[in-house]
Amino acid sequence: MVLCNGCDGIGTGYSTFVPNYNPREIVDNLRRLMNGLEPMEMQPWYKNFAGTIAHVEPQRYVAYGSVGRLSPTSVEITELPIRTWIQTYKENVLEPMLHGTEKTPSFITDYKEYHTDTTVRFVVYMTADKVAECERIGFHKKFKLETYLNTSNLV
Repeated sequence: MVLCNGCDGIGTGYSTFVPNYNPREIVDNLRRLMNGLEPMEMQPWYKNFAGTIAHVEPQRYVAYGSVGRLSPTSVEITELPIRTWIQTYKENVLEPMLHGTEKTPSFITDYKEYHTDTTVRFVVYMTADKVAECERIGFHKKFKLETYLNTSNLV
């Protein structure tokens, strides 16, 4: 069940992180093992996650949220990366981008929230120059919509 539900924990001199995997892939691999075959490599999977998970190097994946240009002066965020909560994202990413910090000036002019109990939706407003800068840098990078998942600590 740990492969289905995932696991994250620490203890004295010990830590573990097991991402979630698709139950169907787990069953397929168990059948392969019972038939004397080698199991297929599985990629982390999260039910109802609308973003993408990409394999970037051995034992390392990156989970991307969903973001896209809505108009010349607005961007829509419809999914946050795995293990990122709406309130935390708003406080740690969008608010500093709106008000600026000691080190960085403000980047966006406003944002609106249109979430439901099962979906995320932020509409972020900024100048056309800032949208062009986001396209050049990459929306995922600028809006911190990527989370790395390491599978090297499956203890």
